Amino acid sequence: MTLLALSNDSSEAAWVDSPAAGYNTQKFPEKYQAAYFYYNGSYGMGFSADESGNRLAVAFQHALLELQQDGIYDKLMRKWGLPVRDGRPTFPINDPMR
Repeated sequence: MTLLALSNDSSEAAWVDSPAAGYNTQKFPEKYQAAYFYYNGSYGMGFSADESGNRLAVAFQHALLELQQDGIYDKLMRKWGLPVRDGRPTFPINDPMR
């Protein structure tokens, strides 16, 4: 929605995360320019669930580990302009510092 607002001139500026900003300014330089870009390392994915939702978290973790083993995770990191070294190779659950 944020980038759509820029595209249809209903907004002159937008605040987006650095992967989205980097990707879109590189892919569509005629449409988007970064006025300020701050890259601060490792990105995570988050979702919330009750205690019984732990199975979902483990299922996500296993799926991400499989993508990593197949080399797809690294390709996606590069596609979005993120350094592969900043990936989270263990995909920790409930411990962003691990």
